[in-house]
Amino acid sequence: MSRCEELIRSATDALQHRDPARLYEWVQHLDSEYGRHRYPELLVHALRTEKLENNLAIAIISAVEALKLAIRLQFHTHSRRVLAAACLSRALADDLEYWQQCGLKQPLWSAAFCQPPLTDAFYFTQWCLALAQCQCQQQRQPLTELLCGSARARYWLFAEQLPHSPTITTGSVLQHQPTQAQVVMVSADASHWLVLDSKRQTLRKLPLSQLSHWQPIDTKATPQKLLAQLEYLRALSQHLPSVTFKAPKPLLTAIKRYTSGTGALEPVINHIAQRPILAQSLRQAVEQQQLPANDPHRMQLKHIYLWLGGTRAAIILATASLQQQFLQQRVPLQQSLMQRLNLLTELLTHLSDLTGHALPTPPSLLTLLTAADLFRDPRLLRSARWPRLHQLDSADKEAWLGPQSASMPNNKQRLSRQLIARWQLDKPLAPLLQPEQHTAHPLPAMMTVSNVLVAQTFHYRLRLSEPAQEQFENALTSLKLSSDDARRVLSKAISRCHPYSPLTEFSHSQ
Repeated sequence: MSRCEELIRSATDALQHRDPARLYEWVQHLDSEYGRHRYPELLVHALRTEKLENNLAIAIISAVEALKLAIRLQFHTHSRRVLAAACLSRALADDLEYWQQCGLKQPLWSAAFCQPPLTDAFYFTQWCLALAQCQCQQQRQPLTELLCGSARARYWLFAEQLPHSPTITTGSVLQHQPTQAQVVMVSADASHWLVLDSKRQTLRKLPLSQLSHWQPIDTKATPQKLLAQLEYLRALSQHLPSVTFKAPKPLLTAIKRYTSGTGALEPVINHIAQRPILAQSLRQAVEQQQLPANDPHRMQLKHIYLWLGGTRAAIILATASLQQQFLQQRVPLQQSLMQRLNLLTELLTHLSDLTGHALPTPPSLLTLLTAADLFRDPRLLRSARWPRLHQLDSADKEAWLGPQSASMPNNKQRLSRQLIARWQLDKPLAPLLQPEQHTAHPLPAMMTVSNVLVAQTFHYRLRLSEPAQEQFENALTSLKLSSDDARRVLSKAISRCHPYSPLTEFSHSQ
């Protein structure tokens, strides 16, 4: 039995019981499988071979679409699962009283039904159900009615997340009208579609200018042919979970041996080549440079590494590796934490430009390295929402999570220090690791100011404790900045990264 068939069988069993707890349990399973393998996107094709009632097929596909849309909109993990479960229940019986009799009590789930006043949850699930109808019935009428109706403005945000026609999904077979060539749809974004050439078994990019020549046909693609490509693409997606939370030790060992003169370069290149994201990050770094004698597209990975140099290449590889791990789902507050870290990155960039003090590494790498321990903090691992801070006790990132209890381990920046050491970035980042020995260095001051400004952005009327206020003022003095300068920097950073969810009802609900 294939994974698609197993998931459909488990869905059928859960849907027949009409129990909210069972529905949510199956959605958890679906979310986990979608994150690890992406094959649930192929369910729309597998369901056509199963003899299921139409409402059951629509329910399953609507749950998949709800998870996909919620991830794109960066909803809280629990919220997206509740909304996917709400899609299941509405597809089975669109009656709130019926489900309340079955034991439904969850507020966000209840808000998804057609009960005045209509909420964001209702419009979200209504869109996902209409999208599922389009895919199951291969017609656009359900979505057209929403986008042309009286409440059309409520669906515009959802429509913007569709990178292609709603009737085309992962696994759809497309045919080129003039040549009759066939490809299989793998993924899409704003600039191109990624397709699998069935004959050559290679991936191709179709630019938007050529999409009008490709039309879907009824030929069914076997999911097995796509699974190998989807497994490869999993590593390229920031939305999919990582199995490990560690630096690539074999690569780091090879780099250390090479830089110390006890090892060769070949093992370093081999380890990089085995990780598509790392190899791609080096090529992109070279492509941004103007090389008069060499074409970056023709340069071998070995030549790229030598041209960049060991230190520069290590910084690029560390940035790519950490982004791959930290940008993926790991804790319930993952997406909102990344919003705060994105704002922190913008603040460091603007402070560096304003003061003229260069950062020792790219600001994104600096942010991820210094925030690594937040991803393992027990207060963040188990929490469904951020604490309501009224006072910031210190000017470091741990203070974002509120006061630390006496029973909690106090290993300050343990993971950050390990990662910095493994990537051999101890020297450039020494002022952050040992600020007491680098009191005149601007880097700790810029980090202090940025940490405080991030906390003030997300907590209205936040007060600073005396130690935090003293740290903040000393940092501004060290950078020769005023409070007005700090506010202007914050305003610029916010305008660049927009650190707020478009639908606050979903980002804060439990």
